[in-house]
Amino acid sequence: MSSALKEFRFIHPQEVAWGDMDALGHVNNTAYFRYIENARLAYFFSLDGIQIMRQHGCGPVLADIHCRFRMPVRHPAHLQIGVRVEEMSSDRLRQIYHLVRQGDGQRVAEAEASVVCVGLSDGRPCPWPDALRQAMQARENPFC
Repeated sequence: MSSALKEFRFIHPQEVAWGDMDALGHVNNTAYFRYIENARLAYFFSLDGIQIMRQHGCGPVLADIHCRFRMPVRHPAHLQIGVRVEEMSSDRLRQIYHLVRQGDGQRVAEAEASVVCVGLSDGRPCPWPDALRQAMQARENPFC
């Protein structure tokens, strides 16, 4: 594992597809947001979080996201995406993502997102289910 990912307890592998590149021959910036979405959902699935939230009638909604692009990526490439919960309140959390190129260990992008737990019936913020909160805290201690 890259030293750029040593602070992450969850790593999501992401393959770069040929179609992710733009006319300039590097991965288009919009693809990074799909990669981060894949990593975010994989994080929740790894904790049975999606199932737990469905049982409680809620789900995660992206409130905002910021990404800093550090260097271009070209196909073929494989990335490793470190995902970490940095802060958590009753109904929202802040996740950090580091996207690292496999092989040379270069950090190609970093992102931060706010995710809100919302009720599926009314779309209003609601508390994270206790089982999921405990699973995230167990994984992330001491971060959140």
